[in-house]
Amino acid sequence: VKYAFAMKETWRSVVGMEGFYEVSDMGRVYSKHVSGRPTKDGILAQTPNKKGYLRVHLSNGLRKFSRVVHRLVLDAFHGPQPSTIHECNHKDGNKSNNRATNLEWATPIENNAHARAEGLWIPAKGEAHGMAILTEADVKHIRSVAGTVTNRSLAKHYGVNPVTIAAVIKRRNWKHVA
Repeated sequence: VKYAFAMKETWRSVVGMEGFYEVSDMGRVYSKHVSGRPTKDGILAQTPNKKGYLRVHLSNGLRKFSRVVHRLVLDAFHGPQPSTIHECNHKDGNKSNNRATNLEWATPIENNAHARAEGLWIPAKGEAHGMAILTEADVKHIRSVAGTVTNRSLAKHYGVNPVTIAAVIKRRNWKHVA
């Protein structure tokens, strides 16, 4: 026999919007006031922003705000931002999972290390990198003529610095190209 246990949802005031809104440890936002657009049982609709994080629209009667839900949950359940550089880390990598147990404050270095360790962020290599000037074909050609043509003339031909040519030849750059 399977038993379904209903998890108790804990609600706390949205920091800075006390009396107007509450946020739950499950990542839901409740409106305590009745003015404005109607809500479904007071629960606000969440929409993704350009980066894919869920946000809600809030109002204090004077101004309207758009806030990401993870920040509301962090402030209410994990306390204020420890420092100006701390940011939200979604432990499971899912931007729409805003449960308090899935969120933590992290420095950018910690957050990036977590993303790399979980395979959530793979740095762009070669031509896929936004700053790349050379192509794989260029790299292969540079390595094939290394020692017969000067780095300076190769750099002038490809529009890069001679130091870049040296790094390509010594395989400090473009290591993935055979």
